[in-house]
Amino acid sequence: MNTIKFWLLIAISIFWLSACGHDDDDDDDTYVEPPPPMASFPTQVEKPTSMVVNDNGSLVLAASGLSLYTFDNDTMDTSTCEGTVDDLESCAGKWPPLLAGSGAQANDVFTIITRTGGDNQWAMYGQPLYHYYEDVSQGDILGDGLGGIWHLARRMPVAVTTINQLPTYVGFETILTVSDSDGVLTSMRADKHDFTLYTFDPDPLDGSVCSGDCINFWPPLLADAGATAMPPLSIVDVGNGNMQWSFKGKPLYFFLNDINAGDVNGDEVNDVWHTATLEPAIQRTTDNGRSLSATGLVNVLMSVGGEATAMDKDGFSLYTFDPDGDEMSNCLDENDCLANWPAFVPDEGEMDIGDFTRFTRANGTDQWAYKGMPLYFFIGDMNRGEINGDGLGGVWHLIFPEISPDIDTIQQRVFTPKCSGCHGGATPAAGMDLSSVEQSLASLVNVDANNMLFKRVLPSDAMQSYLYLKVTGDPQAGERMPFMQDPLPNEEIQAIKEWIEMMAPVEPPPPVNPNANITWIQDNVFTPICSGCHNNGPTPQGMMNLSSVAESLANLVDVDAVGNAQFKRVLPMDSAQSYLYLKVTGDSQAGAQMPFGGPPLSAEQMQAIKEWIDMGAMP
Repeated sequence: MNTIKFWLLIAISIFWLSACGHDDDDDDDTYVEPPPPMASFPTQVEKPTSMVVNDNGSLVLAASGLSLYTFDNDTMDTSTCEGTVDDLESCAGKWPPLLAGSGAQANDVFTIITRTGGDNQWAMYGQPLYHYYEDVSQGDILGDGLGGIWHLARRMPVAVTTINQLPTYVGFETILTVSDSDGVLTSMRADKHDFTLYTFDPDPLDGSVCSGDCINFWPPLLADAGATAMPPLSIVDVGNGNMQWSFKGKPLYFFLNDINAGDVNGDEVNDVWHTATLEPAIQRTTDNGRSLSATGLVNVLMSVGGEATAMDKDGFSLYTFDPDGDEMSNCLDENDCLANWPAFVPDEGEMDIGDFTRFTRANGTDQWAYKGMPLYFFIGDMNRGEINGDGLGGVWHLIFPEISPDIDTIQQRVFTPKCSGCHGGATPAAGMDLSSVEQSLASLVNVDANNMLFKRVLPSDAMQSYLYLKVTGDPQAGERMPFMQDPLPNEEIQAIKEWIEMMAPVEPPPPVNPNANITWIQDNVFTPICSGCHNNGPTPQGMMNLSSVAESLANLVDVDAVGNAQFKRVLPMDSAQSYLYLKVTGDSQAGAQMPFGGPPLSAEQMQAIKEWIDMGAMP
């Protein structure tokens, strides 16, 4: 009973306490719990970043360190994942979008889109970026692959860098590739940052024929699920269960023997592997020789009033047209010119590169030119490597690779590897020794050929030079040279022809350095840098006055060096024995480098002094 009375008293007390208050009916002192602050989607001003996370390769992360994802159902620059952050039944509740805060700045990779409600959202290559609500720590990837439509966001594993003066595709950060062991493919991650990428001529467009050991020597650049490509890159199904990155439809590979970033040891291997430059065409070797041909899926124009059409022209030969001018096409609809010789049209966004430039035809369509000459295909070439258009009408021509028309290059490219096996040694064939530059010159220039009508090389006249007739297979010279071998390629024959017609110079004339004279050296070296110590005062340093051209010549040329009598200050024709040159280059034979107490001379200044001495130290 006592317990019941206790709780009854407590209840009555609570009743009376709750009834207390003001008599003013207009005041309501009832306490109302304020609503909790509304949760919001994650927001950041800084761009997302890419970094290697555990064994998952390179991932795109938010500033929080959490993984970011893309959604297959989204379209470019548009999010279809709607909802609120506190509604886990909604798409955005489970996949919170990463919003871009005020002041956020986009770039070519990380862009900013506008959601349906007006919020700005971070995107990558136009693909909206999201968190997954169950990821709580860096390295969590619990959302990857869910529903087959959510994927970890990764930057394209391809970048562009300059190799051998050309923009070239290379790997970016950690990439996905595969190895082959008795037909079993094993995926792996590898650090291939800045390693050169290659294309393989036998690959068809959007397919690969590289398998087995080929894969092990040429690891393919594979694409992760959900990867996004931007033209001219694309992702192709290569038919072995993998998706592979490609350039204009040509799959991309690394080379096992490239040890360091920037190596290009795979270029031209077996004449079928090529560095993946951004050039629209490259020199390729086929059964018909070596000439310029296009790469991958390209655009062609077949009528003045028509539209450019995408075609598979991978490995198809390119031609120039003699009546064309510099970046000006005269191949129009007359006589079905364009119908028979389709113009090579650049993709939108392709830029001038190397010797390739874009120009605009009269109808407003852009066309590729090589060294100013417009480029065309030939409708009669049905397969890659065919050259059926070469020489037609005497005005259509292939584009051959250039070889410098000098004896050193010809010796290296032709005589030594292709001729000296017979024309060398103790008893060279026909008494003609082509084993070195010196022997080749002695055996060829103004020497009677076995056919006494000709000289082996008649300077300035290739058509009267037995060597040229021999390598071109002219019937006046009998059997073509080199014997029992393939004919020389056109570019090597052309180099020999040009060398002969340039009067067969022993070497190309050296370029003239306009600075290699005493006046320039006086004005740019001696007067501003040296004459403070070496002047016309009573005791110039080292008794060497360099205050004027006349004084410099008198104090330098054929004058013994002070303290080192084995040298002249300047020994004409020999900079290596000239104390002045040794001194300014810091050669240990000359002691402390000149000028004392100041920075060394520039490379340009040193080179001018060297060439002036080697050319005779003339006044």
